[in-house]
Amino acid sequence: MSNLIMAPLFGKYLSLLGVKYLYISGLFLSGGCLICFGILDRAPAGPSYLALCILCRALGGVGSSASVTSGFAIVAQEFPHAIATATGLLEMVNGAGFGLGPFVGGALYEVGGFVVPFAAVGATMMLMSVMYIFIFPSIKSARRAYSGSLLSLIRIPAILIMSMTVFFAFFGLAFLDVGLGPHLKTFNLSVIVTGVIFMTAPILYALTAPIWGWLVDRGHAGRIMIVVGNLVCVTGMVLIGPVPIVGKSHLWLTILAIVILGIGFACSQVPVFRDMLMTAR
Repeated sequence: MSNLIMAPLFGKYLSLLGVKYLYISGLFLSGGCLICFGILDRAPAGPSYLALCILCRALGGVGSSASVTSGFAIVAQEFPHAIATATGLLEMVNGAGFGLGPFVGGALYEVGGFVVPFAAVGATMMLMSVMYIFIFPSIKSARRAYSGSLLSLIRIPAILIMSMTVFFAFFGLAFLDVGLGPHLKTFNLSVIVTGVIFMTAPILYALTAPIWGWLVDRGHAGRIMIVVGNLVCVTGMVLIGPVPIVGKSHLWLTILAIVILGIGFACSQVPVFRDMLMTAR
């Protein structure tokens, strides 16, 4: 929720706050909140514990929003002729993080308990933010003032459609996170196999995202790719259950659906940022 609220504000005042400052401070804040969340199991039970949990997650969302928003601005400023390719590379590491995060986090949890995964990732993010102070180049061109407002952008039909595309894509991913686990239990799989299946979609997303970005920057129709990607995602959602007309549920069909979803999500999402940027200009 804090990400939802703060992202438009950071985008609006990005030229005043400064891209470099916003990115580094957001990364530092996110890392600090992760460390604090990892030690919350030592807080006293009751309303104070709940309040601290909500505060940590809310501030972490603010930091994440700051770093992600400024990160996309950096891509647009530094790679004006290869926006989709750069976005694809960003989505590649994003997908790799989603895919490997549960595995690495679980391993760290086994080693040191609840606090270790949060402390390790949070400390790494804070260390990176300090390093970026000295090695991150200045981005002067991003500090110019921008005109327009959020409402004026939403009134543009193409912007609204692209926004809904992103919304429903991540809505589907969230639904998949919740529903896939109980669905896989019906096949009596081991924990390792279940984990590998969960990793399939994010890893395929990471592998194919740079390809879609490269194709968009080479002149291929980004909007057609978005439409095709959405249709592919619909196909995956139909098969993963599957819907009654498809037949009974099978493990191979579920895996096929997850493969389709990973590729389809990348195809539909990577061209969106470039298209929205070109439309807004």
